[in-house]
Amino acid sequence: MHWLYRNSPKCSHRGCCPTNVTVSAAVCHGPVCNHCHVTVYAHHGSDALIKCYFPQPLKVYWYNSTSLNARPIISLEGGRKAGSGVSAGKYDITNNGGLLIRNTTFTDEQKYRAILIGPNTHTFTTDQKVVIYANVDTAVFSVDGCEGNNFCLVQLQDPTFLICRETNTGPHTLLSLTRDTSNGTRLVNTSKSFDGNMYEAFVTMNVNLNSTDRLFVYICNSVIDIPAKPFRQIVVMVEDESKDYITTLLKPTYYREYDDVRLVCNNENPSFILWKRNYETIGYYHEGKSDVLKPGYEIDKDGSLLINKLSYTHEGEYVCIFNNGKIEEVKQHNIKTVGECLYSFKVTQCFSIIWVRLAFY
Repeated sequence: MHWLYRNSPKCSHRGCCPTNVTVSAAVCHGPVCNHCHVTVYAHHGSDALIKCYFPQPLKVYWYNSTSLNARPIISLEGGRKAGSGVSAGKYDITNNGGLLIRNTTFTDEQKYRAILIGPNTHTFTTDQKVVIYANVDTAVFSVDGCEGNNFCLVQLQDPTFLICRETNTGPHTLLSLTRDTSNGTRLVNTSKSFDGNMYEAFVTMNVNLNSTDRLFVYICNSVIDIPAKPFRQIVVMVEDESKDYITTLLKPTYYREYDDVRLVCNNENPSFILWKRNYETIGYYHEGKSDVLKPGYEIDKDGSLLINKLSYTHEGEYVCIFNNGKIEEVKQHNIKTVGECLYSFKVTQCFSIIWVRLAFY
């Protein structure tokens, strides 16, 4: 078999391909040179199968290198398998001549060569590429400060570095950090690829807090550069607590106790929102995804704040800080319950409020 390899096996079978040409199964159409999958993709730790369908009777020799000095790792002759790959349990060969690679690691990513011996000792070669990528089920994708969540709020008073990382990963993993800005542009940190046997990837962006905005959104993307493009994303909302927001003394709006109340932020479906009550953050929203930090509240899919079963504990000034893709703005609500009024000494005012409220029901 060494002799076949050193002498560059040629395909000379009529109907297969022109003579004196070394062929690949991707371009060779004939009774002997049948198709294999040109490139095989497998995640780390899985089995990779190079599917080939070589007609019988053929002798098949597989190599884990295209070097002229390589030795076969496994062979199939007359239905009998042999080679170091068989005894080690690492490789197997199918009845149709395909190669099985068990429990793949990143070192298994390379070109594999099959040499076939056909009728009249004609020889044929085909090279197949195997790509090993990170297993998304075991690779840990995170942003420092998010505590393992894929959507979080980080409150800062000083500039810091935002670090997005992926551990237990490997070749073909691409990470990038994107910042949504108030004028709608997206500042993208350069995507960085990680080659070889690297098991941790990370990308960093400086959160400098030098904008006039109080609220920022950063998005970390992880994509594996293979045709299927496995994709994951973490959205980080950053609140600059060193900045004040302007509020006015609104007259209170009264609602009946135990009613469900909806506070609208903006009717134009802003990209991201932060809700606060009496300067304390209640919840946050980004493009339909939301989270609340206080019980008794919900954020609707349009960014409105829902208060379940209103009580005196919900009273106060509510501020919605939102960004519609052009500029950051603020919307205020000042709410009180009618029930509280009934126990005050301003009976005349209380009944006036009740009368106004009843007129709307």
